Order: sequence, then structure tokens, then C-alpha cells
Amino acid sequence: MDAELRQFLSEKFDRIDQRFRQVDEKFAALAREMDEKLTTMAQHILHEMDLRLGTVDKKLESIDSRLQLHAGLVQSGARAIARLSQYSESSEARYTELLTRFEDLERRVVRLEPPKQ
Repeated sequence: MDAELRQFLSEKFDRIDQRFRQVDEKFAALAREMDEKLTTMAQHILHEMDLRLGTVDKKLESIDSRLQLHAGLVQSGARAIARLSQYSESSEARYTELLTRFEDLERRVVRLEPPKQ
């Protein structure tokens, strides 16, 4: 009976072993399939990201060129304001000088001519 039991158990273990191999093969096939699908999906995602980042890059370049234009306008405006400030300061000095000269001339005229009555 020991031989029959051994034979029976050996066959059962062989079948169990065969089932484990089948399950291992199925898992390996599923792993390969998942790997292929994940690779395809990752490539698709990378392609989409590349397309969208290209669009974003173009928009950023456009924004950058507009900001550079605005910066140039701001700088030129600042320079114009500085020139206007210098002009107003120098014109004030000239006005003061002319006023002084006019007052001086007025005093000279008053000294030279007697007041009219």
C-alpha cells in the first residue's frame, strides 16, 4: 500500500506542479502583456507631453518677446521723463536768470528816467 500511496501522491504532486507551471506561464504572459501596454502608454503620454510643451514653449516665446517690447517702452519712457525733468530744472534756472536780468534792467531804467507824473 505504501507503493500505491506513493504513486498516488506522486501523481497528485505532479499535477499540482504542472498547475503551478501553467499559472507561472500565465503570469509571465500577463506580465509581458502589461509591460507592452505600459510601454505603449508611456510612449503615447511622452508624445502628448512633447506636443503640449511645444505649444507652451511657443506661447512663452511670444510672451517673452512682448515683455521685451514693453521693457523697451518703459525704459524709453523713463529716459524721456528724466530728460523732461532736466529740461524743467534748466528752464527754471534760465527763467530765474532772465527774471534777475529783467529786474536789473528795470532798475537801471528807473534810475535813468525820472518817474512820469
